[in-house]
Amino acid sequence: MSPSRKSDRPRRTRRTHAARRHRPGSASSSNPPPAVEVTAIPIKFDGRSAGELLVIPGTDQEVVARAIDQLAAISAWSRLGAELASLGLDRLEIAARAALATVSAAGGSVSTEEEAAIAAWFRGIVEEALRRGRGHAGRAIWFIFAGDDRCDPYVNRPARCPVVEEPAPTIGCEPEPTPAEGADLAAHEQASSDFLYQLGAAADDYIRAVIAGATDDDVLELRKLMNADDAALDAVYRPFGASFAETDPAEHLECARHLLTRRHLSNTDACRAIEEWAFGSREAALDHALTPVFRVGVVAWLARVALRPEERAA
Repeated sequence: MSPSRKSDRPRRTRRTHAARRHRPGSASSSNPPPAVEVTAIPIKFDGRSAGELLVIPGTDQEVVARAIDQLAAISAWSRLGAELASLGLDRLEIAARAALATVSAAGGSVSTEEEAAIAAWFRGIVEEALRRGRGHAGRAIWFIFAGDDRCDPYVNRPARCPVVEEPAPTIGCEPEPTPAEGADLAAHEQASSDFLYQLGAAADDYIRAVIAGATDDDVLELRKLMNADDAALDAVYRPFGASFAETDPAEHLECARHLLTRRHLSNTDACRAIEEWAFGSREAALDHALTPVFRVGVVAWLARVALRPEERAA
């Protein structure tokens, strides 16, 4: 048989179901989804626009704020990484190790939910102190936060919490500060309101900074502190109520002073004087050191024990 040849005639078009399957109005076709109304929130970093966050109406504002904070955190970490990298890769690695060691000091024992619960408890403590002590309490709490820095005779390192910065508040010393004669009353009241709002924000940020650098023992103390009654607060967190030093530092420092002021100092006495001076200075530092968790406890003691309720205040 000879090989078959393809016909030159055009092939007949076959009927298919394609038109029936895809024609408009078919029962099998899916309707397009309805348009969803959204609100566009502009996102800016350092004054520059980075786009918009589309939010469905009715979304919890706290969720929106957390989303924006997370975006800002990514930008802040990227900027910090670029700044550290410009100083050298070795410094970037050291900073990364230090940051991980700091934020993971609690061994991951504090969940996000527990951190939020601790922050809410502390915010309530600060608000209670302000209700009872007004301006006086605000200044006292602010200095507890601002004093949580690390200083030596040459360098004063900033406080652990970034929100707590100098200068100190100028709200005045009276429970309800009275402006000076001739001062703008509205401006004074606005300044006082701004300070109290700033204090509330600082309280939330400070307790979160404390949790971020807490050890397992610190976390355990925070948990006990949240459930402590007034008697326990007074026994543990009253200022000057407890000593962290093993011995009285004044005795060692006085002994060192006595030996070092002698006209003729023997080798043995010189060595002993330095020993007493060094040990006494260490004990004095321990006796006056205020750990972050202890500072939180002092605020709780101030709010619940030291300050009387408003109806009983003199």
